[in-house]
Amino acid sequence: QYRLRFENLLDFDFDGDRTDDNDYFGQRIRLDFDFTVNERLGAFVQVQDARFWGETNSTVSRASPGLDLHQGFLRVNGMPLTGGDVRLGRQELSYGDARLVGSLDWATQARTFDGGRWRWHPSEKSDLDFFAVQLREDRTTLNRHDDAALFGLYWANRCDDGSLDLYALGLNDQMTGAGGNEIRFTFGARGTHRFDAFELGAELATQAGEVDNADIPLGETYGAHVHGTYRFEGRIKPY
Repeated sequence: QYRLRFENLLDFDFDGDRTDDNDYFGQRIRLDFDFTVNERLGAFVQVQDARFWGETNSTVSRASPGLDLHQGFLRVNGMPLTGGDVRLGRQELSYGDARLVGSLDWATQARTFDGGRWRWHPSEKSDLDFFAVQLREDRTTLNRHDDAALFGLYWANRCDDGSLDLYALGLNDQMTGAGGNEIRFTFGARGTHRFDAFELGAELATQAGEVDNADIPLGETYGAHVHGTYRFEGRIKPY
């Protein structure tokens, strides 16, 4: 993959008293390697170079700040005894409309997670995922826990005229900005329904937990989203 994009930001923070206009080229190159041992075992490796034109002070320098392993994971299909498919390693995760957990493909560098995902297929049109990923690992200080992890369950069900998702997510951050701990749970539902060319959708989520010894009461924090979509037929299909 080769992607080149020009961006032009005009009054980016909507504050006319501040000068925050900017323009730049973003470039992304990806090279994929897909290895299949047999119908159950395989691996995927994706090398990525993401950078902005001119960010490297000298093109003769040995430094290559944009080159990285974007994805690299082992996959096992049809796990013995328990069933389901497993991915273990660095991988993209994206659920629903990617408002809470997503690969952020719009960004030049995009986003991946280090960890594992276990996917069951309760039926032909539904998936149940359990995932656990490491967001931060502190190996510089002995006798100190400064890690952060994200985990969750996500059930997605598809039907002929819509979809329904239910999810429960957890965030465990052992060192917040204030020096305390954070354990935060998010519970939500997302649904869509299609009427011929129209689609209506909604998502609602709430949280509970504790941040720096302060409770997050269940139901007092929430997020809501409603959308409507019209799908063009024929030759005219704007993107």
